[in-house]
Amino acid sequence: MGNRFGIAFREAVTYLGLVEQLHRPLHVPNQVTDFAAHKVCRGGLATPLGDHSTGTTCPITMLDGTTCAAKCNSGATANGAFLCLAGKIRLSSVCTGQADNGAFTLVDKVLFTLGVMSSECPSQERLRTILVSALGVGMGTVEGVFCEAGEQVPLSEDDARLAGRATARALTVGAEVHPGVDEATPTAQDLLERVAQLDDRRTAVGARFATAMWDAVDYIGSVEQLHAPLLMTGQVTPFGSQVHGQAAPPPLLMEYEAASSGLASGHLAAVLVAAPLGLGMVCVGAVWAVGRCRDHESKKDDGEWAEV
Repeated sequence: MGNRFGIAFREAVTYLGLVEQLHRPLHVPNQVTDFAAHKVCRGGLATPLGDHSTGTTCPITMLDGTTCAAKCNSGATANGAFLCLAGKIRLSSVCTGQADNGAFTLVDKVLFTLGVMSSECPSQERLRTILVSALGVGMGTVEGVFCEAGEQVPLSEDDARLAGRATARALTVGAEVHPGVDEATPTAQDLLERVAQLDDRRTAVGARFATAMWDAVDYIGSVEQLHAPLLMTGQVTPFGSQVHGQAAPPPLLMEYEAASSGLASGHLAAVLVAAPLGLGMVCVGAVWAVGRCRDHESKKDDGEWAEV
């Protein structure tokens, strides 16, 4: 460690001589630090789901990485948690009661936030489609998609020539991904590994993300993870009409209607199958009868000649 310090210091100044400790390093616990430089969240932006809450337990200012939850009426239970992550309130919390029992379910979610240098944000639905394609998951498993355009950043000469512009926007892109209900879908651990590859174009996931972004915007430059992808267990997701990321099948018809429709279809199919078969049998019978008649006439003529 001392060697690294000496090498780095020599690169910054013209001369470095003796280095010594003027006192022993001192540990002082529980001291105040300025956290203004770190991204914090406004707890008031956390909005609980459902109709059984009286607010949240979130403080006015939330430090990065801290959580809070919905504050529930009597008889209701809070599920899920709000999370302050990279300056943004993520995830949801709900007070569940009998009125909305089954409207929400708990899943494990993988959260990520990317810093992307690009010309602009794609639409939310387009971005969701891009992430679905890059991660190889169903549409219903990607939630909380957002893209926030930050300040304009000057590009290098090569990047400016490629982009056809001198500046680009610093975008903040993020979402939540959870496993589907099908065993064939990726597990939460699989999703964690895939999400970690979004910023690496040498991987299949990173290459698909960059290619899809290029198709959606005029320019995309660097992509970086603003924090390590995070796995949060037991989080809330609405139990809607999405199954495996596709629209749920339509409800079955009434039993009587289904039976009637099936019966009519069965009769029609039987007629369609039997008609050609019956026509063929008639034709075969007619040919056989004509042949028999000819044989009979031939024998009759042979008999008459014999008598003569």
